[in-house]
Amino acid sequence: MAQLLDSRPGSLPQNWHADNATGGVTVIIPLVDVTYENGPTALQLGSHRYNESWPQGFIKAFMSPTRLAYPQICRGDVLVYSSRLIHRGESNDSSSSRPILVFRYDEPSLPAPGVGLMGSQ
Repeated sequence: MAQLLDSRPGSLPQNWHADNATGGVTVIIPLVDVTYENGPTALQLGSHRYNESWPQGFIKAFMSPTRLAYPQICRGDVLVYSSRLIHRGESNDSSSSRPILVFRYDEPSLPAPGVGLMGSQ
């Protein structure tokens, strides 16, 4: 699955979430430099280890003292993480949009919620 996500100026942070509780890989390619000001993707490091039982694993990961990372990446860089990792897009406090390309690779037999063999449903 592929998406273009555009965080506009003044956008609020997303809710914390995992892309798929059953596994897979998420790939982010920014189309502009991603900074603290325009809203990086916040990652709860290690949270993919707790996300195997839904929703108990998600709650355990969210309440754990896991470290947070806010990678600042340059246009064209690639950020790859487990689709089970808990993360969110942070607020965009800049005056410019922050477009990113997101590619998701999920187990064919275990697609993310709302996604079937023919794409988003």
